[in-house]
Amino acid sequence: MLKAYAGLQGTKKLNVDVGLTALSSSFARGNENNRHQADGVYYLGPGRAGGYSVINLGARYQVHPHAQFFVQINNLLDHRYYTAAQLGPTGFTAQRTFIARPFPAAGGQYPLVNSTFFAPGAPIGAWAGLRIGF
Repeated sequence: MLKAYAGLQGTKKLNVDVGLTALSSSFARGNENNRHQADGVYYLGPGRAGGYSVINLGARYQVHPHAQFFVQINNLLDHRYYTAAQLGPTGFTAQRTFIARPFPAAGGQYPLVNSTFFAPGAPIGAWAGLRIGF
């Protein structure tokens, strides 16, 4: 994980800051030992969440000693990413068809197809406002 932040005072009343958050890839929950390898039959998906980086930008303008306008933009480049992954059973095949019991019984148990499920990261978000201090 890498987090970097820089602030710049443009003028006496204007401040601008930029932040970077970067994470490497990680194994999916349920695949901590990395034994899940996609084979198109029993295991679908990569079994891990890829790495990502996000840039955030903000600015503040002091209009009065007790008031400032601010603006914040998170995920400035609108990067699509996943914050986590989990390995779990699915009722779908690699061809995206539904099948309740895809495999015959093996030792009295019915094996299931497992897939990687992803938790999507936040898209671009922006807001502005006025801060009043007392």
